[in-house]
Amino acid sequence: MLKVLGCVIVLASSFGLGMFYYRQEQWHLISLRRLYQCILQLQGEICYHLTTLPEAFCNVGRKQENEIGDWWRDVGLLLDTGEEQLVEVISGTMSTLQDVGHFQGEDMQILRELMRSLGYLDVTMQERGLTLSLQRLEDVIQRAETATREKKKLYTMLGILGGCFLVIILL
Repeated sequence: MLKVLGCVIVLASSFGLGMFYYRQEQWHLISLRRLYQCILQLQGEICYHLTTLPEAFCNVGRKQENEIGDWWRDVGLLLDTGEEQLVEVISGTMSTLQDVGHFQGEDMQILRELMRSLGYLDVTMQERGLTLSLQRLEDVIQRAETATREKKKLYTMLGILGGCFLVIILL
């Protein structure tokens, strides 16, 4: 009876571990979609409302009620003090965004390049930089969606098979 209970616990925990890794991939995809929404809102703030960067960042942060929105609002508040430039503020807060957003290297690179193009150029060039970033982010989102679908099957099956392997070894 105890062996059966132990086998069930091992199988359940290994399946749970597989689902945990799949959930990490899902959070990455959700974060990418939220970042896309933020950049789209930033584009509207800059191009159509003609707001300043600190105000635009704060407005985007207020509209997003999640951790990523908090980051945008914090950057806007730091810019509003006027002590630092956008690139300095972004480089100082980028690790916070990467932690809360489950972002990876390419995602962060897109955001860094976008931030370098903001604030120094006229509105037309900023709009082009935002459009380019949105297009690149769309490609990343499409690849992440495909990878997430594939990895769901992979992670769940590997979790179950790993659990079966452990059960066989333990018996």
